[in-house]
Amino acid sequence: MPERPPSSEAELDDVLALVIGCMRDIWHRRMRALDLTPPQAITLRKLLDGPMSMGSVAEVLSCDASTLTGIADRLEERRLIQRQLDASDRRVKLLALTETGRTLVDSIDRPFTSEIPGIGTLSEHERTTLTRLLSRAFG
Repeated sequence: MPERPPSSEAELDDVLALVIGCMRDIWHRRMRALDLTPPQAITLRKLLDGPMSMGSVAEVLSCDASTLTGIADRLEERRLIQRQLDASDRRVKLLALTETGRTLVDSIDRPFTSEIPGIGTLSEHERTTLTRLLSRAFG
């Protein structure tokens, strides 16, 4: 007999909270393995699209400039980022990923599915259906 869908919003909320918690745990495990703090990892991920001013990164992290300076110092010591002067305003410092930083971010951002035990138990049809439903709900 096929499983019935959640019968209430509360059940759906519980399942969604489980998904969020699982994804967060995997992400934190990956960061710990790479000796990164969450703000460092977020900074690296934001720089994937290109250099950003320190002010913009601080805004994304909801932190002040002195806090970001410490984060940037540690990332720069590890050669994951480099500071650059903004060509249009030399007073502005930009943060940019190095190739080493880009490689590190790629290792954090690899697919999650292999680390979620229950995904491997789903048939191809179930995985396709799950993907389609989640895309519809969040896409």
